[in-house]
Amino acid sequence: MFRIISIQMLKSSVKCVSKKYDFVGMDNDISNIYKISTYGGEDAWFIGDNIIGVADGVSGWTTKGVSSAFSNSLMIECKRYSEYYDEPIKILEIAYNATKNNVIGGSSTACIAKLNSSTLNSFTLNSFTLNSFTLNCANHGDSGLIVVRDKKIIHKTLRDQIKENTPFQLGKWDLNEDKLDSNEHKIEVDAMYNQYGRRIVDTKIYNFDVKLNDIIITATDGFFDNITDESIIESCSSDNLELIVSTLMKKAIHETVLKGDPEYIDDITIIVSMIVNDDDQQQLTSNKRQKINEIVV
Repeated sequence: MFRIISIQMLKSSVKCVSKKYDFVGMDNDISNIYKISTYGGEDAWFIGDNIIGVADGVSGWTTKGVSSAFSNSLMIECKRYSEYYDEPIKILEIAYNATKNNVIGGSSTACIAKLNSSTLNSFTLNSFTLNSFTLNCANHGDSGLIVVRDKKIIHKTLRDQIKENTPFQLGKWDLNEDKLDSNEHKIEVDAMYNQYGRRIVDTKIYNFDVKLNDIIITATDGFFDNITDESIIESCSSDNLELIVSTLMKKAIHETVLKGDPEYIDDITIIVSMIVNDDDQQQLTSNKRQKINEIVV
């Protein structure tokens, strides 16, 4: 007879810095650079119950003053709806629709990862314990995540682009800056919403097999553009998440500075998580089922 013996959870630590800070100064005095915040320039992030997410506002909107508004709203709404739904793609879709009502324009990449209690299959059979779980992920663009186990990267999301230097992105494209007539504007807007890579249906869905003590690194492209897989693995030799995330941030900033070109300076957000046991979380799923009946979307 199968019996669930425990509930697993994601334990997480985060670092986030903005390109508005002095990266060279950070590299020279690395111990005092960090700002832990849901705001990191155009980057944003959230951590909820067994769920994490990062977003990177597309910088081309900066001149319009809306790029960070979109990514921040998207993460706020993802955290809100993660209390009612389990599937990352469902959470992202609803959060995206809500964000389109919150901002005047903007676009963002997004990566949402969830360890769902419904997918857990940790059980005992004749006193033998098996710990094998599923991490569900919805990734849109060139933010993403990797899973590290036993000094190896065992899972990695793809970095999807519409074209070179243009990642998949979710956005609100309704601004009419060229002052087109209503018919022309509608045609242009419809084309943007229906372009491959700008639709929620283009979001890549992943279901990764994971185990207890696996390390999950979720980050924006400011991190992945500036660090190698080997350097990531080397930094994950500890079970101290705060140490891992600090080490990874230091390495990413150092590599950014070494490139020496301002165009390489980018916001960096890193969430480091580990799958751990938490027997106190067994009511999580039933509580969510109750909450879902309390909200009208």
